[in-house]
Amino acid sequence: MSSRFGNRRSVTYRTLVCAHDAGGANQLLYFHEKFVNPTYLLTGPAIKIAQNLNLRHFSHEADLDLSDFDLVIVSSNSTPQLSDVILASAQRNGIKTIGVLDHWVNFSTRWSARPDIVIATDFLSMISCVIHFHSRAKYWPSQYVIETIRSYTGPSRPEQANAGISELTVLFMSQRIFSTFDHSALSQTCLCPSISGVLANHTFKKVMIRDHFTTDSSECIASLKSRFPQYQFSIVNPDFPIADSLSLANVVIGWDSYALYVAQRAGLPVYTLMDKRRTLISPRYDRL
Repeated sequence: MSSRFGNRRSVTYRTLVCAHDAGGANQLLYFHEKFVNPTYLLTGPAIKIAQNLNLRHFSHEADLDLSDFDLVIVSSNSTPQLSDVILASAQRNGIKTIGVLDHWVNFSTRWSARPDIVIATDFLSMISCVIHFHSRAKYWPSQYVIETIRSYTGPSRPEQANAGISELTVLFMSQRIFSTFDHSALSQTCLCPSISGVLANHTFKKVMIRDHFTTDSSECIASLKSRFPQYQFSIVNPDFPIADSLSLANVVIGWDSYALYVAQRAGLPVYTLMDKRRTLISPRYDRL
């Protein structure tokens, strides 16, 4: 249950790694090689991600004694979840804490209390991290992005370059969208009108929707099939590694999911459905 960090000196910690949301879990669990036999406490979408990585875990706080650990590492969450509870408990007991970010917005509401160290995983989030967390901010390159790009096997460049847009496969990235102002979840019904608007003005060969762990696109697909019978529609299970989904697509469209950033880093054309970025310090995507 220990971990080592840094090169200046070797320090071994008995480490508890805690995650719930998919985005935070991807960032955190792909760092597992940095940890030496850590203990994982996971709930929600994080469980399936751990299973894909063959990581054993606990799912109930009651199964663990927090006093057995001297370092707690938590993912960031869009809403308070188990990580928040564990973070607060660790700080009350004087245990060192690290938080790992997975996006570029709402930093001030990611945790109820600030971790001792806050990890940013790309240069843009590092800028915001320094602004919000000052000397607590540290940078670790995202192992999740590195591994996804390494695993990505997309269409060969000559094929993609010579294909017209009508011969391309588009992948829509579903996500749970929150208001920047009150952090409340917006209705998922925005998915169908947004996709319908794209398909009414652009022609593709195939249309795929990758579900978010919190969404179900089956009704949307049924509606789209009745309106656009000329398309081949399919739903991509969010349990599958993102690299596999990207390898099926030529174009990726979404709002501002971290998956868009991963697709962009993999070299795919990426477009956003949002009128403007929620923060200036975030990735820039073209609009259709």
